[in-house]
Amino acid sequence: MIDRFGPTAPDFSVLLTKAEERELSEDEVDALFAEGAIGVAALQARATAALKTNQASLENLVPNSLVYFERFCGPKIAGADHEEYFRRVLPQYRKDLIRRDLVRGLDICLQGALRDGLMPGTWTNHVNDDQLWDTLTACDPWCNPFALLGGLDIALGRQHDDRYRTFAGEAVKKLIQEEFPRPDGNDTYELLPLWAQLVLNRINALEGGALHPPCWKRMCAWMQAGLLARLTQSINLELESVREWIEANQTLTGEYAKMVDLHHEPMYYAAEMSRGAFREEVIGRLLIVRDRHSTAGRIVPGSERIGEAVTKLMAQGSLGWALPGPLDGHCRPAETGRNGLSEDDREKFIEDFAHAPDAAILSTFAYLSQRYDLGEELLVRMREMSNSRMAR
Repeated sequence: MIDRFGPTAPDFSVLLTKAEERELSEDEVDALFAEGAIGVAALQARATAALKTNQASLENLVPNSLVYFERFCGPKIAGADHEEYFRRVLPQYRKDLIRRDLVRGLDICLQGALRDGLMPGTWTNHVNDDQLWDTLTACDPWCNPFALLGGLDIALGRQHDDRYRTFAGEAVKKLIQEEFPRPDGNDTYELLPLWAQLVLNRINALEGGALHPPCWKRMCAWMQAGLLARLTQSINLELESVREWIEANQTLTGEYAKMVDLHHEPMYYAAEMSRGAFREEVIGRLLIVRDRHSTAGRIVPGSERIGEAVTKLMAQGSLGWALPGPLDGHCRPAETGRNGLSEDDREKFIEDFAHAPDAAILSTFAYLSQRYDLGEELLVRMREMSNSRMAR
């Protein structure tokens, strides 16, 4: 029974030892039954059953439990240093999941590969090629671009094996396509953001949910969305019906919390949940993976085509591939020290803003601020204009 709980459950090994020596207490038995009823594995099994029997509801697709998300996605962020969390705390949690249960642990890590520092390639170095290949196959990362990026990271590090080299080539080919098609003909780039919007709204409406850092909530939203995308992979979905159902289940409380989140994380693009932003994020992540593995001396299949995909986006005037991802809303360019403008460029931007202080240029500079450090003077002017327009 305990094996069925998976790696996200509490460690019941001590309890098993005690059970060999004596009868378990009522509290200990209750803990076991609670995990079997409302643990991560139980709630995900409930969602699977509901979809198979055409009885899906908001309650069984998105659990009414912050504990569920803390176990499935990662522990809540305890301090103000979010980078410490994403660089040390969360990776250690994910590594422990793999250690406890290779298949189910890696599956969670693939769903949660939402940032380059959370890619599981090096976390599986201790696993031999055959065992890891069987594990990767069992995880089936082909339903979700984020999961496939994680699978690609693993494969690129093991190209001495033809299976991984072939996987890497096929993954790159699929990830650079304009669409990420499902068996029912729908585009995952359309569907996954819809699921993510639903989950984020639900988390914000839970008691205490809105108080969690926005980046943690978005991580949970995208991971649960990935799970739902996979659970519905064999179901023929009517996209517009799904869209209408999701819109009908949005709450004002959840929407208001998203606005409040912008005060905590000013990089608004990180909160973008749309088809275009999703695909551009995947292309940008693909570029990062390519460059990292190329720097390490590895051949990346389809490397030129990745570059062409980025060039095409640039030709369309898009910076989406280089803008903050879902977990980067707290990373302001001015604080990271990256992408600073020269003094000449800043002065030119200030001059442009002064001569055309309208909504269009405000929108343009707001977009650029997601990528570049525009300087405090220009940001102050943008805030003043924004406040002035809101006061009208």
